[in-house]
Formats: sequence, C-alpha cells, structure tokens
Amino acid sequence: MSGLATLLLCLCGVAFALCLLGTLLFSTTGMRDFMSFRVGAQLLGTPHLYDMPSILAVQKAMIGSVHPGVPYARPPFFAAAIRPLLLVSYSTAACIWKWLLIAALVASASLFPFVPRRYAALAVCCSLPATIALEIGSDAPPVLLFVVLSLACWEKGRSVLAGVMLGLCLAKFHFLVFLPLLLFQRKYRRVFCGFAITASALLIVNFAVQPDWIPLYWKALNMPQGNMSFFAEGMPDFYGIFFRTGHPEIAVIFGASLVGMLLWRIRLLPFELAMPLCITGGLVAAPHTGWNDLVIAIPAFLLVAHRFPGLRHMAFLLLSPIAVLPVMHIGPPYLGAALFVAASIWLMHRLSRSCHVITKISGCAMAVPDPMDSAIITAAVLTPLMLASAGLFVDVASSIIMEPSVFLPE
Repeated sequence: MSGLATLLLCLCGVAFALCLLGTLLFSTTGMRDFMSFRVGAQLLGTPHLYDMPSILAVQKAMIGSVHPGVPYARPPFFAAAIRPLLLVSYSTAACIWKWLLIAALVASASLFPFVPRRYAALAVCCSLPATIALEIGSDAPPVLLFVVLSLACWEKGRSVLAGVMLGLCLAKFHFLVFLPLLLFQRKYRRVFCGFAITASALLIVNFAVQPDWIPLYWKALNMPQGNMSFFAEGMPDFYGIFFRTGHPEIAVIFGASLVGMLLWRIRLLPFELAMPLCITGGLVAAPHTGWNDLVIAIPAFLLVAHRFPGLRHMAFLLLSPIAVLPVMHIGPPYLGAALFVAASIWLMHRLSRSCHVITKISGCAMAVPDPMDSAIITAAVLTPLMLASAGLFVDVASSIIMEPSVFLPE
C-alpha cells in the first residue's frame, strides 16, 4: 500500500470518528472515566478512597450529577499521578487529559516497531475503541503507549527497560494476568527484572500515599459489577457474555482456563508476538473489560497480520470498526461481545497450532523450554484458578443452601 493511500485511509478513519461522535469527541462533559480518576485524586489519603457514598458526593460537588456506575477503581499510585490536575478547574483538567490521550495515540503510531509505521497509524486512526477512549477519557491509550514502548525497547535489545515499560501498565493489572506465562521463562529473566523493579516502586508509592490501601482496595475489587460498570452485560469478555446467567464468574474461570491453555503454546512465539497476545488474552478473560480497552489489543492484531499472512483477514477484521460498531447496536447486548470474543479465541487457537516446540518465525528459531520453567509456570497458572474455583464453589453451594428455591424449577 502506498503512502498516499495510507494517508487517505487514515483521514477517512478520523472523519468517520468525527461523524460518529461529532462534538462529543472534543467535549469534556462525557469524560466519565476521567471524572472517576479526578475523584480518586481528590479522595486520595482518606479512608473513603473507594467508598461509594463518598465518591458520589464528590461527583455531585464536581460536576453537579452522580454516576454510580463510574467509581474510582484504580490503585492509589494512579490517583497520585492524576493529583497534579487538581491544581486547575475540572474543565481545564479534562481538556489537558484529552490532549494527553491524543498525544499517547500519536506517539503509539509513531514509535510502533516491527511493522511499517504507516500501518500502525492506519490501525490507530481506524480504531473505534480509540475513539471511545477519547470520548470517555479512558486511560487505555497510555497503556497502549507503554506496550508499544516495551516492544520498541525489546527491538533495540534493552530487555530490562522493556520490562520497566510493561510495569507501567499495572494501572490495568487485570489485563496482565497471563504475562507470567511469558516472563517466568529464563530467557526473559531480564525483562522480568525490569517489570519487578517498576512493580516494586509502584507498591512503595501505594503505601506512601495510602498506607491502608490493601483492605480498602480489596473491598473495591469485590464491588458488584453494577457499581463497577453501567453496561456490564455488554462488556467484550466472558463475564459480559454470561452476565445474564446470574453466575458469570463461572464463565470467567472457564474463559481464563481456555485462554491460559492457548497462551501456554503461544508463549513459545518470539517476545514481540507473545507479549501483546498475552495482554490480549487478559482483555478477553478479565472480569471487567470495556470496548475502549480493546485499543490495547492493536499491537497483537497488527503484528499477527504482519507475520501470518494466512490470518491477515481475521486480524484486519478485528482491527477495523466493523468489529465494534455493528455488534454494539445489533441484537442483545451480549451478542457483540460473544462475536468479538469468539473471533479472538479462534485467532489465538490458530496461532497456538502454529507453535511447535522448535519452529522458525521470521528467521528466529525457538528453543525447547526448560522443564523447570514449565513447572513454575504451571504452578503460577493453576494456583489462582484452583483458589478461584474453590471460592466460587463455596459461594454457589452457600446460595443453594440458603435459597434453594432460586435453583429449583417452578
């Protein structure tokens, strides 16, 4: 594709976003995610950081209305990073935040390694999740930038710095749950060291700015999805697909197990493929994923399209607005989520079938994994799944004992 054709398609993608959202794309009134970040910055250091009545009270004072489905749910270090924006008015802070998000998207396209950058620019310009992220003031674009920076550092041979950049994604740590499959391999120990350095530093910041953050945050993580999201049944993950069953946690455990098995083989791919695919697996399996968060999957789909010609059409489909726009508005809310998750799982399944123990991808041979690596990674994956399964079994059994009529036919 020529540079001129790419430029025209990029302009078409931007024009489509403008036609779809119009002035909302540049308005600060609908930035509900940023509102929650500013609320967290204001409550930081108090016992009410994750307290819903306090959050709603601050929302009312800040914008004149309340939004129960948009609480602050990030770790304290993220609120500390947002705190400087308290020095200006809400509208000014929201405008600054939106321009920072635009800069993160531009930088992601400009610095994207391993593929021609005009294709990265096209993927970002045509990304409907990126448009949604700008509209609501999501923190997904900065996470995308950190993933791209990690890939760029890896390309230049700076393994520790690649891990440091990955650690900066911990504001959305639930999307990184499958990274141990990759980083616990000995050949990536330098990346793991960089990741551990950043994680340790952020933990220190948590204790410095909110000493009692562990019990408070644990309570926040167990908040009902009705408070965590105003559209839980439409989330593009296993939780959203099975939300109406009443026990979507079972689907999350099943989905995490399925994705984990696929990523177990995908981890054998080169780092620049395996790392973004592990994060994409986290997007699909996590219990809370917004459509805006799918912008973080751009590196995975773009690199798959570049390296695997046979999977190019599906990867392009998942990168295009077609993967998001029609399915969000046609049929029941969970239909779009089911189609996206099914397409992503199919793509990972096809990739896992191409991962033999020793193979060549773009001239890079992959070695047989160390048996000790396999033992460590197996324990790392099975332990949380077994604990989650045991907790869910106890919860369902208690419900049956306490309210048996709910599970019996009328």
